[in-house]
Amino acid sequence: MGGLSSRMGSDKAFLVWEGKPLYLHAAQKLTLFCEEVFLSVNSAQKESHSFDHKVIIDILEGNGPLAGILSCHKSLRDTLLILGCDMPFLSHEDIFLLSQSHKHENGCTLYYNTNRNCYEPMLSIWDINLLDKLETYFLNGGRSIQRFLIDHDVQKIMLPDERNFRNINTVVDWENI
Repeated sequence: MGGLSSRMGSDKAFLVWEGKPLYLHAAQKLTLFCEEVFLSVNSAQKESHSFDHKVIIDILEGNGPLAGILSCHKSLRDTLLILGCDMPFLSHEDIFLLSQSHKHENGCTLYYNTNRNCYEPMLSIWDINLLDKLETYFLNGGRSIQRFLIDHDVQKIMLPDERNFRNINTVVDWENI
């Protein structure tokens, strides 16, 4: 949730939907699958808000989701289940199917959108060995998660329902939910 929300014009993590902020919807979904939930936040969010979950401050701010993933990796050094806060329509079943499909030897498991011909990294499971490679990729100038995933042997599963993966990125997206 530590992104800049530049296309939205305000911090989308705190947009209230069905009575609570988007980030809290995501965190509560993860509590069914994780012993502990951490929020990846930027320094401004950390200074201006208090949270019910532990936070990890993005150490690579301004580098999009890649910054959050790598900040969590450096802090936790464990397998990560990543869920973006801007996809409120994801179901528990989507997360369950992902978790049941994950095989540690593949390094990363995520959904693949055949209509858009791209991976959906904001719901994904990453093992330490591939996170180490992602960090090296970043330190060598790589910034595209899609390029990284294409170049590595990751386990992709087909989307059960593309509508569940809609992102809330703009005011128009928000108005149309």
